[in-house]
Amino acid sequence: MAGEPTRGSPPVTSLSPVRRALAPLLRGLGLVLRGIFAAAILLQELVAFVGAPVWRAIAGLPFLAALADLVRRLPPYGVLAVLAVPFLVAEPLKIAGLYALGTGRIAWGVGLQVVGHAVSLLLVERILHAGLPQLLTLRWFAVIWGWFVSVRSAVGAWITAIGLRRLLARIRDGVVALAASIRRGILRLVGR
Repeated sequence: MAGEPTRGSPPVTSLSPVRRALAPLLRGLGLVLRGIFAAAILLQELVAFVGAPVWRAIAGLPFLAALADLVRRLPPYGVLAVLAVPFLVAEPLKIAGLYALGTGRIAWGVGLQVVGHAVSLLLVERILHAGLPQLLTLRWFAVIWGWFVSVRSAVGAWITAIGLRRLLARIRDGVVALAASIRRGILRLVGR
């Protein structure tokens, strides 16, 4: 009802007229931002789940293991500095991919999305997880990380509840079978 307080906020009647006028807009903006974050997390989880066999194979590369060892020895702000480099590459690639998809350049859009997510999954997440204990010593980071984990858990619960995991598993199995078939075809072509 109008004039009743929402969870975690003061009663609307105690707000200034400007804040009272902006309250519905800010609540709507909050819902939109949560939806955007949920969609981004869902996309990230989809790519990670479908490409899991490929990501696991690549994650075992010696370069990535050495990078993780280096990051574990850094102080918290050192981890942030190392984390910023691939993040500054991956996220613009994803945004450019969305723009390309939105303007009808499907091949470019898909390619940029794949490269952006690959950089993100391989470098950003490897650095983040290797340096997470140091980062969690920063109070502001611990608060943001806690919020992120709770949103990701809620999205994961929603995915599980509607059965998308089974669909994603079938897609992943199809991708693995297709890759094996392509590999066999290439080996037949080269005479092995």
